[in-house]
Amino acid sequence: MNFLDKNELQRLRRENERLRCEIISLKQALNQDDFTLTHNRKYFLELLEDTCRNCNDPFSILFIDVDGLKFVNDNFGHAAGDEILLQVAHMLSAAVGKRDILARMGGDEFAILMHDVGHRDNARLVEGLLENIYAIDFQIDNMQMSITVSIGISNGYKGAKPEQLLAEADLNMYHHKKHKNINDNQPAIGAAS
Repeated sequence: MNFLDKNELQRLRRENERLRCEIISLKQALNQDDFTLTHNRKYFLELLEDTCRNCNDPFSILFIDVDGLKFVNDNFGHAAGDEILLQVAHMLSAAVGKRDILARMGGDEFAILMHDVGHRDNARLVEGLLENIYAIDFQIDNMQMSITVSIGISNGYKGAKPEQLLAEADLNMYHHKKHKNINDNQPAIGAAS
């Protein structure tokens, strides 16, 4: 019977710890949007499906679209649009609860799976998110820019169909966008002071 000496055992423990950390890092990378460092669409959809199947408490989905990002990209360049996406992602990350899941769904769209909130609290939460986003001012090429977002909500419950909840939140987001002033689809721009 061969026994490992003390040095070999320590080396194997270090290697095991290194591999464990690498596995954790790879799992995080699989679930993360490379650009915004929020969760990605795939991870969000997996969690939403699990929540619909197993969650006994009500939950909500917020679908968020950054208004006017194409205008910014076309007129100020993609670096300016990227900065806006990063700042919105940062603000949303700071606003979500510990159990909530924020994900970039693609392009200029984000979604939040919200737990620990009653459906009656949704309007207040959306209002707070909108106020925080509207308070973000960007300075691009000596111009000050304010952006807006459109938000749609759907209320979930155990047994709900994930694709229906997402479709409802997306449709509500488009209704919000449609009923806003048409100028809200372009950022407010003024000279920087």
